[in-house]
Amino acid sequence: MGVVYRAHDLRLQRDVALKVLPSGSINAEQRSRFRNEALALSRLNHPNIATVYDFDNQGDLDFLVMELISGVGLDEMLRAGPLPEPEALRLGIQLAQGLAAAHRQHLIHRDLKPGNLRITPDGHLKILDFGLSKILHPETPNAQTVSLHETGLVIGTLPYMAPEQLSGEPVDARTDVWASGAVLYEMAAARPPFPQPTQPMLINAILNQPPRPLSEYAPSASSAYQAVVSKALAKAAGERYQSATELLDDLQRVQTGTLTITPPRVKKPGAWRRVVLTVAAVVLALALIVGIRQIGPWKGPSALHEAQAVHSIAVLPLRNLSGDQEQEYFADGLTEELTNELARLGSLRVISRTSAMQYKTAQKSLPTIARELNVDAVVEGSVVRSGKRIRVTAQLVQAQPETNLWGESYERDVHDVLTLQREVASNIAREIRLQLTPQQQARLQSRDNPDPEAHEAYLKGLYNFYKSEPEDFLKSRTYFQQAIDHDPNYALAYAGLSSYHGATAVRGLVPPTRAFPLANVAAEKALQLDPSLAEAHLAQGAVKLMYDWDWSGAKKELTKSLELNPNYAEGHRMYSIYLRTVGDLAGSIRELRLARESDPLSADIGWSMAITLFLERDYDAAINECRRVLEIDRRYSPALYVMSDALREKGDPAGAFQQLNAALTLDEDEELRTVLLEARHVSGEGGAIKAVAQRQLQRLVRAAAKNYVPPMAFAQLYAQLGNVNAAFEWLDRAYEERSRNLLDLRLDPNFDSLRADPRFSQLLKRIGLP
Repeated sequence: MGVVYRAHDLRLQRDVALKVLPSGSINAEQRSRFRNEALALSRLNHPNIATVYDFDNQGDLDFLVMELISGVGLDEMLRAGPLPEPEALRLGIQLAQGLAAAHRQHLIHRDLKPGNLRITPDGHLKILDFGLSKILHPETPNAQTVSLHETGLVIGTLPYMAPEQLSGEPVDARTDVWASGAVLYEMAAARPPFPQPTQPMLINAILNQPPRPLSEYAPSASSAYQAVVSKALAKAAGERYQSATELLDDLQRVQTGTLTITPPRVKKPGAWRRVVLTVAAVVLALALIVGIRQIGPWKGPSALHEAQAVHSIAVLPLRNLSGDQEQEYFADGLTEELTNELARLGSLRVISRTSAMQYKTAQKSLPTIARELNVDAVVEGSVVRSGKRIRVTAQLVQAQPETNLWGESYERDVHDVLTLQREVASNIAREIRLQLTPQQQARLQSRDNPDPEAHEAYLKGLYNFYKSEPEDFLKSRTYFQQAIDHDPNYALAYAGLSSYHGATAVRGLVPPTRAFPLANVAAEKALQLDPSLAEAHLAQGAVKLMYDWDWSGAKKELTKSLELNPNYAEGHRMYSIYLRTVGDLAGSIRELRLARESDPLSADIGWSMAITLFLERDYDAAINECRRVLEIDRRYSPALYVMSDALREKGDPAGAFQQLNAALTLDEDEELRTVLLEARHVSGEGGAIKAVAQRQLQRLVRAAAKNYVPPMAFAQLYAQLGNVNAAFEWLDRAYEERSRNLLDLRLDPNFDSLRADPRFSQLLKRIGLP
């Protein structure tokens, strides 16, 4: 009938669907049907029906402005198999609610089918395309039911057409009830009730034969659900539900377990009627073939859009449609694992979790997201979990031009979730014609899955590990350990536990001498169980770099992790720390740029870049990098502290004061802000900064009496205040603890006041730094 575009309403600032009839390419009947669609939809306002915003024409060009509905078609969902009965009931109820609203407006659809039903990312069903509908006048005692066979051409889609619709008899709301029954059948069985391969056979079956019992294809379907489907599919309209409201009532009773219903008795037509109907079926099939060809041109493969090459991709956060906020960890975990599966395919650039997660609640179009992440395509989808069953729906969308390249829905037992993820990754790789090496193909082959409870605990560990609050982060250790307890051979759980222990030292929560030996034990166990695990090699490399000070061993493990996962942003960041430690600042910056390609919206990577530039003493570049970080996250105070240090080193105390004040404001540190502002009036900006350092030192002394405080915090403050002996005393303590902050000692401008002292070069030799 025309072309559908994604468009943007400049006046109301929203994306819309724009249906356009091509000028001069349609006949009067098609234009009439198009106008009927506009009129019909403009009278409807229901959450389960696509909304019409406007209908107009420009010259001889007619167009319809409609709600743009993201998500996936029900037909795409059903390719992966049947829906669980609770999900089929939930969607069936929404379908009946939408139809009941339309029927109250004396409007029937006439072309209900899975392809005209779309499931939004938040799980709502939307009925699309009332373009074949007919506005029915309210019945009066003298009025006849309006026939929809005015033109002599049956309109609809064969497998979902009611018997009266096929035979050209008058139709009403019960015709939509029949189609709804066909959809309910297919949701439970993943096949239509009449799957006959040819048009004559199909028409004959719809007119004369009962569908195969639903229990044959859906043995788990309840008897109540089967009864509702049977009644909706009764061949005689008088034996069906007489309205969508009646259908809705029974579906809700099935949902609550209160329905008792007797399926309708199937009446077999007499011999003479069977002959007449069979002949009619053959004639009707021929008419359909001719009629369909008259409606519009057939589009073969040559007319289909040719997708552009996809070299980069982002997996957007899978939406949790389970109706349970507690299941967020599951959806986020599957997002990360699918991202990692794709990231291991080296020739494809895959955006890391950190950047993709920033779009979890963003109301942005897919092309906008793709442009901001600089990718060719995005994967979006949803997760529904019901008990031990999960359903994952995913679709691959090309950004420019926006094209749905692939979509699929999968239902699995929780035990098979990792197999499902590898299957999704494999399908995406195939769809974008990714050339995989034998090693990459092997990685996508099914491996033994962990115990389901172990996997759940691991996902909860990841979920809490990435949270910024310390109490949430500390929970991750409990979950990683639970995963190991459930499955002692779960390599990823050991890698997660190793990362946790290493992070506690990096965050200054526990001494390195306590944290890194535990991290090392867990990393070695992970490698023993799975030598091909990039996360395990990264964990081992971090221990060798930050605690063992084994430069060659660290390089070996970190490069191996990147060999296994070239898109590993954290791997590139850690390798950059190794390179700057051994004096290769140019190489360090190169690795951080590679990390940014995979994780462009990571404030942590930008902060690492700013620190490296500061160590290189390129203060202007460090300041610009800090500004870039603050554009990503305006509340990221570590960038303000680095900017303050860089401005101080540049000889700009006023600028350093301003950034330090901003950082303390963000951190809500009123005590130090008061010191800063009061000292400024007495000794200027430079004196104010020193006054803050003095007060911070006093606070650290009080804190160290109760909790662990990293020695390097004291060393840096004493160096800044010019107390050389005290600074070296704390540097010696940091050495005894094997503090990871000592790795930057050789380059850090904050310790310039100590460089002339022989103890400084002796300390560098003890550490083994170049």
